[in-house]
Amino acid sequence: MDSSLALTLTVDQLDARARIERAVDDLLARNVYAPHLLLAVDGDRLPAPLVATLVTGLRRLREVGGAIAVEPLTPALRDALALHGLDRVFALPLEAPRRARVRPSARRPRSEAAFARH
Repeated sequence: MDSSLALTLTVDQLDARARIERAVDDLLARNVYAPHLLLAVDGDRLPAPLVATLVTGLRRLREVGGAIAVEPLTPALRDALALHGLDRVFALPLEAPRRARVRPSARRPRSEAAFARH
């Protein structure tokens, strides 16, 4: 069974929150590991009730290794997500990027004799 579900909505839709809740319920009913809700959102603002619904859905999906990815369809919505740091919360991939390996310093500590010469 498919572990992802795509949904497109606008922030001003009266049933936007209910549609997100139903999508999360549907994904959880599939009994798959790591379900993903891929959400394309249109609008010019980010209503707090919608954010609350997204956070609640994300928590529920994370219990089974899942996630919600939000794709803002307008610059205003993209900026609103970034302003609140939600562009990183509702993004895929879930794994943090690997950090570059730290190389030991090529410099060696100076010996006491080296300090004495200077």
